Amino acid sequence: STILPWLATTAPMALALGALLFAADVAWRALQVGLVDPHASPVAVALALLAFVGIWLSGLVAGGLLAAVRTAAGVVEETRTAHPVAARDGTFGAGAHRRPGDWSVGDEGGSL
Repeated sequence: STILPWLATTAPMALALGALLFAADVAWRALQVGLVDPHASPVAVALALLAFVGIWLSGLVAGGLLAAVRTAAGVVEETRTAHPVAARDGTFGAGAHRRPGDWSVGDEGGSL
């Protein structure tokens, strides 16, 4: 049950980032050609640069968002499977009968 959510979130992430990486490669090659060609229009070079930067930045944003979704899916699955009874009590299995932040002597940690 842990591998399925990981695969379900990693596969779309790899596909999306792979497509964005391919698009960034195409834009980078077009930009290189425009920079080397002495007859290239400055407007075309500027547009190629803007396209490359836009694709690269969207790849960074998409990577961050998709990694956050993958992490959230992993946390939900870990909470569901590792602590099925204690998850209702408090944060990640911490007891609800204590104040947040209290140290529990018999336990391995406190709660947030």
